[in-house]
Amino acid sequence: MSQGKLTKILLFAAVALGVASGCDKPPPSKGTSPDPSTAPRKVGAREGAACNTGEDCDKGLACAPDKTCQTPKTIDCRSREDVCVEDGRCVGRDNKCVPASDADCKKSKRCETDGRCTAKDDKCVAASDADCKVLCEKFGRCTLADGNCIAASAADCKDSEACKQAKRCRAVAGRCIGR
Repeated sequence: MSQGKLTKILLFAAVALGVASGCDKPPPSKGTSPDPSTAPRKVGAREGAACNTGEDCDKGLACAPDKTCQTPKTIDCRSREDVCVEDGRCVGRDNKCVPASDADCKKSKRCETDGRCTAKDDKCVAASDADCKVLCEKFGRCTLADGNCIAASAADCKDSEACKQAKRCRAVAGRCIGR
């Protein structure tokens, strides 16, 4: 074998070994950040923190479809339309679904239909005149009573759309009804 051929073979072998061991990349220059694909992954993110997989989250948490770390019960609550969308109970706490805040209640259908727009004692309830405002204008349910908006008198019904458009101007059992 000629010396030139042997040199080519050795050079080829050295290049192949260098590529296999990662020597083909120049060392990072000072002042530059490392390649993010080789950076250690951040693990142990707390509830509500961003995630890509369940491995990114603290023990006992999982990566929810919205890419935040959540308890499995919260993920279950959020996936149930009858619980989260209807009632505003979107967070898992003590193995049950509860509203986390007034914001959860305000987004629920019960806020629109029943005035249950305020979180209290792990439920969405009507707790103020503001919660009853839309129901008052539409249905005459203007009076707050035991966490509900009701039509307590004919005066509640009088200025409502229900009275003006459908002649439901009398209050009976918390609702405005016709004659």
